[in-house]
Amino acid sequence: MNFLGRRCSSKPFVRHKSSFQNLFCVSEEVKNAIANEKPILALESTIITHGMPYPTNLDTAIQVEDIVRQNGAVPATIAVLNGVVSVGLSANELEILSQTKNSVKISRRDLPFAITKCLTGGTTVSATMLIAHKMGIKCFATGGIGGVHRGAEVTFDISADLRELGRTPVAVFSSGIKSILDIEKSLEYLETEGVSVTVLNPEGNGDFPNFYTSKSGFKVPFTVRNVKETAQLILNHEMLNIDNGILVAIPIPQSFDEQRINEAITLAVKEAAERGIKGNEVTPFVLKRVANLTDDESLKANVTLIKTNADIASQVLCEMNNLKRQINIPREEITRTAAPSNVSETEVNESSVVVVGGSILDVMLNVNEENINLDATTLEGNVTRSVGGVARNVADCISRLGHNTLLISCVGNDETSKYILERNPGLSKEGILTTNEVSTSTAYLIMDKKGDTKLLVCDMNAHNFITEEHAAKFEKHIKNSSMLLMDANLPLSTMDYILNVCYESGVPVFYEPTDPRLASKIFQINSRSRDCVIYASPNLLELQYMYETLCGKPGDSMNDIEHTDIERKCQVMAEYILDHCFETLLITLGADGNLLVSRKPLLDCLEMGPRLNFTSKGCDSYVYHFPVENIPESEIVSSSGAGDCFVGGFVSGLIRRKPIKDCLRLGQTAASLSLKSTHTVPIEIESINNRF
Repeated sequence: MNFLGRRCSSKPFVRHKSSFQNLFCVSEEVKNAIANEKPILALESTIITHGMPYPTNLDTAIQVEDIVRQNGAVPATIAVLNGVVSVGLSANELEILSQTKNSVKISRRDLPFAITKCLTGGTTVSATMLIAHKMGIKCFATGGIGGVHRGAEVTFDISADLRELGRTPVAVFSSGIKSILDIEKSLEYLETEGVSVTVLNPEGNGDFPNFYTSKSGFKVPFTVRNVKETAQLILNHEMLNIDNGILVAIPIPQSFDEQRINEAITLAVKEAAERGIKGNEVTPFVLKRVANLTDDESLKANVTLIKTNADIASQVLCEMNNLKRQINIPREEITRTAAPSNVSETEVNESSVVVVGGSILDVMLNVNEENINLDATTLEGNVTRSVGGVARNVADCISRLGHNTLLISCVGNDETSKYILERNPGLSKEGILTTNEVSTSTAYLIMDKKGDTKLLVCDMNAHNFITEEHAAKFEKHIKNSSMLLMDANLPLSTMDYILNVCYESGVPVFYEPTDPRLASKIFQINSRSRDCVIYASPNLLELQYMYETLCGKPGDSMNDIEHTDIERKCQVMAEYILDHCFETLLITLGADGNLLVSRKPLLDCLEMGPRLNFTSKGCDSYVYHFPVENIPESEIVSSSGAGDCFVGGFVSGLIRRKPIKDCLRLGQTAASLSLKSTHTVPIEIESINNRF
């Protein structure tokens, strides 16, 4: 089964879909901005498809994007093209979209239909906010937002934009609410939704703008005077982790003939009612009719205000980045939910995960030659170091993806441990034992020119101090966790104790084989508690060692198997292993992606602990192959940590109750970022937190 993407019927847009989710396509400019933490401003597209005539719509869209770039931010115009949610449009796509006659207006409710039917259309404020939030984009500029329609006391016609502001944490910059609507009732609705509404006015005047003019006759209680104060407001809102949006109203810099425009609006609204125009067709009709009645004066105002809003919004975004650097706020402080004052930071709740296993310093000896021969020859290369250990890396990754994570591990009381503990301040260190009796575990990795590990030399004595007694100190955490992950570095007695606690508490366990020589350790536990081990994630070599241990005879070497036959051979070995242990095997195939072999069919999502019942497994096997996006060899820095990041991303998806295919995409995206970094768990992983 291939979940890389859907194929729709042929349309003007033909585009490769991003590998991280089969419904989305993200431009290279936006992807690079996300990876490098550059400020990104979302822009809607109904202004192109329904708000302005051609070629004004195209010219305005291009000019708006240019303004954003000139201010140091990256524009991300959002639309649906041929049933694919596209974030960041090319010049060609903008031109085609601006001339498409049958494009649809897509709100939040319409997104599933637009994707299913492979439609092309512009996204409204509500749909753009939703998509921006899923991409981790914090700010969005538009002309004006929808609101309560005139006569809503009879028709109940209220724009979805207002509800979206009440539930989606994105800051929206606009010239207020479209003046064809009931502004007073719209502001009342936003107050009920708890939305922070402000006016950016240097004089501190709270007059709410009237879209085409600077004053509507209604006031808001709070204002911001400049770009810096606006940036601080949004940053404080973000740090408080408030789950709704902000509306920043920006008065149009030049007022047009207010009386003429208001008279035109009144007439256009009346004509719409007389013609029976309803729903999402009202606004496009009224805007077009007002433009005709005012000899395009309203159109000129519309162009002016969207440029102004994008200009100010992009300046605010860049100022937010500056403020974050000045006050040195770790990203973890922004993304994680603050605990109530009467709860300790490490107290575990139902969305937490416990990880048990090794913490290691990886010293990577990178050889700059094609072939490595262990014959005492001097080889040219360089030395780098990075924090490692399967359990530590996985815990680091899961924590960076926004989960309350407890790591149970052991390090020595030395400089090496200090280096390890300084990484990721958001990861709880309460479970890490520091002792004078042993040195911190260290692994020396000899890596070839391609970044593949060829030989490991390790000092792992610290793992023996992760004892049953130490783990028992955190029994309450284990019993209340959604999932526990353990690596094979643990002493067998500790592993046995943890499985007993998890089995009795209904906590599912994810087993990371860690190394071919350690992979089969779990088979030495013969008690029923092993039934709680649901997942294992072996690579090809670990899979072979596990198979040979159980069947008692050597199998065919993976190196001797034809590439086209590897999937079939993996399935045979996996099915034999599943007869003895686990419910699902998640096999890493390197550049060929992942093979999932399970005793249960692929469900939309899986239940998490605690209090699960571990029922007997079925006899049938279900096999799914998930390819991975090809990464050019020139972009790969190191493979160390990529597998751990894959597991961390996958587990994060499980905890969020995501469909399995999304869990795999999340894991593959995290692994891809690790491959391109000198760090085993790069900070860029935090940037994918809201994509899935």
